[in-house]
Parts: sequence; C-alpha cells; structure tokens
Amino acid sequence: MLRRARTKALTIGTVLAAAVLPVVLVFAAPASASTLTNGPVGLTTQGSVTGGTPYSSGQNITVAVSANSTFVGLSEVQIIECSDYDGTTANLPTTPANNCDGNTEVEDSTTVNSSTGAVGATTFTIYALPDSPTFGESSGSLPKCGLYPYDCVLFIGQSSTAFTADPYLFSAPFQTAANGSDSGASPGDGTPEVPLAIGLPLLAVAIGGGTLFLRRRRARTA
Repeated sequence: MLRRARTKALTIGTVLAAAVLPVVLVFAAPASASTLTNGPVGLTTQGSVTGGTPYSSGQNITVAVSANSTFVGLSEVQIIECSDYDGTTANLPTTPANNCDGNTEVEDSTTVNSSTGAVGATTFTIYALPDSPTFGESSGSLPKCGLYPYDCVLFIGQSSTAFTADPYLFSAPFQTAANGSDSGASPGDGTPEVPLAIGLPLLAVAIGGGTLFLRRRRARTA
C-alpha cells in the first residue's frame, strides 16, 4: 500500500510539474520583433530577442511615433532615456534634473512630419542607468533605471530642458538588464521576468503537493 501511495504521489507531482514547465519555458523562447506601445509611441526590438525578459544594456531598438496632434508643426525632436520608478504615470519625470540622462540623447536627426506629427523609425540604444562602461557614470549617479522597481522610459520632445514648456510624449515603461559591457548580449523585449517568477513557485507547489499527499497517506496507514 505504501509503495502504491508513493507511486501515486510522485505521479501527481510529475503531472503537475509537466503542466507548469511548458508555461515557464514558453516565455523564455526566442521571439521575433516585439513592440511596446504607449499612445502613438512604439518601441520595437531589432532581430531575435527573448520574450518576457528585459532589454539588455547596449541593445538597439527602433523608436517610432505615429501621427499625433502633439508634434504637428514641429520639424525635429529629441529622444532621451529617463527613470520612471515603478513604471507608473504618477512617477514620470517632470524635469530632466536627476530624472533623465543627457548622455543617452539622440537629437537633430530625429525628424518629424510637421503635417502629421509622425516621427520616422529611429534607432536608439538602451542602457541600464547609471552606466559605467560607456558613459563612465558612478553607481551613485542619477537617474537610476534598469530592473524593477527602477523602470525606464523614453522622453520624446522638442526640448529636454523644460518638459512643461514644449510638446513632448513618453514611451511605455520598460526594464533593462546591465551586462557589464553594454554589449546588448541576450537581448529581450523590455518586459520584466514575471512569468518565470510565477512559474517557479507553481512548480514548487506541484512537487510539494505530491510530497504532502504521500505524507498524509503514511499517516493514515500508520
């Protein structure tokens, strides 16, 4: 009887684990281009990336803005990486000071269709901030953005000196993993590794459930 109970418990644990593992692994599989969208602003990956993982510092993405009323009449805009703690609207930067890193700025070549406000596809390099390999920034520098809860966001606007004075838009929040060299190794799609964090506890529950079942069977037959 004990052997049967053990076999049944292990079978239950194995079946549950088998059901959970594909859910965990599917989010770690390579994927094609993926886009994070906030209003007219889209951030699209380049080449093959791993879905459900942060961008990698030094990774190039494509920034584009579809037709919108905010940029109508403008000829060019700047793009700069900023911090957005916890990835919330309430924590979006209101001034460049301590919130945005001027070293990441792309300007002048980012042209706007003045009649529609659209911004054509522009390559932008994402960094985990503060960044030492490329910019020589110290660990105590600001802004700070990378992994949860220190989300990143892109400011897109005419002037990065006064956000409230000129037209601007923000991208969707994203996360970036440092790699020590800004090589862009193991590129991701900018999203947190939540599926993996959820999947592993589920796997533990599946295995633990089988063990608990076995213990209860032992107690009954004692």
